[in-house]
Amino acid sequence: MEQRLQRVKFLYGKMHSRWTDWYVNGQKAQESHWIHGKRDGNWTWWGMQGDVEKVETYDHRHEPDRGYSIHTDLEASEIVRQIQKRNLQRSWEILVGRFVGSLVKPWHIACWLLVFILAFGLIHAKTPWRGTALAGIVALCVTSMVTWIFDSKRHGR
Repeated sequence: MEQRLQRVKFLYGKMHSRWTDWYVNGQKAQESHWIHGKRDGNWTWWGMQGDVEKVETYDHRHEPDRGYSIHTDLEASEIVRQIQKRNLQRSWEILVGRFVGSLVKPWHIACWLLVFILAFGLIHAKTPWRGTALAGIVALCVTSMVTWIFDSKRHGR
């Protein structure tokens, strides 16, 4: 037999309507009412034996928003990551300008800087690792261009 422990409703991600909690023995534990994430009406708490322990009354017009997020930890982490990514992009666009920032990402510059350092080393040094450095330059160039193309297509540019 399945035992219900809670009945809840959300509206646009905020607690809404009547919320009811039960103890594992089936006795009602709490009944509350929410309007768009704000406490409202009579709230009642019962003890394990069914006796009323506390009753409080709230008015949603005078309550702070308590509409807790209904995201999972993974979804919340992704939301935070997206916010950080947008903030980094915004900072980058402020630094280099919106047009340049939309075309060139910081990692592009890092890749090309590495290419130029390797190329400069190849020009001025005769080493046995010259072929490896040349292969590294080609790999960085190709990887950078392919990623740039995919990034541009993904963002519709």
